[in-house]
Formats: sequence, C-alpha cells, structure tokens
Amino acid sequence: MNVELKKMYAQQLQLLNSMREALGKNGVLEGLKFVEQFQPTADRPFFLGDTSEPMLAELSSNLAQMHLRADQKMPILGNSPSVTLSTRTKHHGLCETRIETSSITPLVCSAQEAERILLHHITKSSVKQAFDFNEKQSSREEQTAHGRSCVTHLYIQNDKLDAPRYANAFGVYRKFEDRNRIDLVGQVRWFVPSDHLQLDEQYWTVIEPLPAEPERFCVVRAYCQLEGRSACTGVGSQQKETRDHVMEVIAKKSRQYLQFMQSTFLDQVDPIMQPSPVMPA
Repeated sequence: MNVELKKMYAQQLQLLNSMREALGKNGVLEGLKFVEQFQPTADRPFFLGDTSEPMLAELSSNLAQMHLRADQKMPILGNSPSVTLSTRTKHHGLCETRIETSSITPLVCSAQEAERILLHHITKSSVKQAFDFNEKQSSREEQTAHGRSCVTHLYIQNDKLDAPRYANAFGVYRKFEDRNRIDLVGQVRWFVPSDHLQLDEQYWTVIEPLPAEPERFCVVRAYCQLEGRSACTGVGSQQKETRDHVMEVIAKKSRQYLQFMQSTFLDQVDPIMQPSPVMPA
C-alpha cells in the first residue's frame, strides 16, 4: 500500500516543482503581509487525492500497538515532579534523524478534570494557531468520542530552505482508558512530495492521579517524536540538510502545540507546588 501511495504523491511532483519555481522568483511574495490581514482561505483543498482514507486507516491500525508502548515513551517522574518542557535532536548518520519533545505538568485537580480540559483543548482553534494550516478537513467517518482524524496541508518557508515547501499530513488520534488513567495516542504522517520526503510523528499523552491524594492531584505527561528516515544508499548531504530543515519547522510547531496544551492546563488549574506528593518508584 505504501508503494502505491508514494506513486500517487510522486505524480504531484511536476506541479509542485512549477509552483516552487514561481515562488522562488524575486518579488513574488510582495504584498503578502497585506493579503494575510484579511485571512484568505482556499475554496477547495490544495490536494484532492483519493489516498486519504487508506492512509488514515493504516495509521489508525497502529494506535493500539502504540498505546502498549506508552510507559516506555513517557518522561520519567521524580519524587517531586515539576512543570517541564524540553526538546532534543538525535542523529544516526545520514539515514535517520529524530526530534523528541516531552513535557510534565503536575496539577491540583483530579485526572477526570484534566481529561476534560485536554479533550476540550484539542478540538479548539489552538491546533490551527500552532500549525499555520492552509487547509484542514476532517474525515467524518472517523470522528468519534474516542478518536478523530484529519488531513492537513502545511506551507513551509524559512531562510534555510532554497525554496518554500508544501507538506501534506494525515493525522489520527485515539483515547484509551485504563482503570483511573487516560492515554491519548496519536500519529501524523508528513509527505513533502517535491523532495520525496516522508516523516513520521507519534505522540502520547498520559493523565494519571498521584497515589498520595488521587482525588486532588494528578500529573499530565506528554511525549512527541518526529522521525525522518532515508534510504542510506545515495543519500547526499544536501538531501539530508533539506530533510533536517523541514523537520526543524514541523518539530517547532509540535513544541508550540505542547506549550499551548501545557498553558491551557495551567490557566485553568494550579500546578502542584513543592513539596508535592511522593511518586512511586
């Protein structure tokens, strides 16, 4: 299935190259700031392939397995957890780059209240605010109380890239409940057809009560990893640089989203002040 999907996206390459050529000309973006003031929107998605449902179905099939790995991915809690947010990048030669972002948010509220805040947050416009989406459409069949999916398109431009890039993204997430713990698991697959790039992003959010006073205290932990892999044979330094620059932009957006989520919690409930209830080993 992946081979067929990649072939379909490769067919868009010729059109995208023409767009890149036009956008790379001097003065083509003149007046853009003025136009942005009116917040224009496209009357139709930029990419209308019939690949959305198969891709979303494939991503959804991975969520249950991801849920089983949640504890392996979560940032470690100390005896006195505090509010933290961190990002780090790992390189494995030319073949693989991974950017990891994690957060810990101890709160003075029950796990159920934190869940309510989280589910309200992820359906708000803060997602659009964090990711400057050109277009966002939902797959109605996949919208349920425990899971959602969407197709998005991101315009990427910065000084490190020789020309702007368009990225297509397919995203799914699902809520799992284990006794008194809530897990939110999600996956996003990014395609940059002009550079034949595929990036995989996975994220986990776990809400659980603190055992000392479970009705009064809880902690929210989140972890997001963005991976970019290439076939090692024939990978040049320029291709790796482009991949890493695109990943930096997407990872920055993901970090912004986790910051929004953390700020939303702290705006509505108080953080646990030191000393906090002792966590189990």
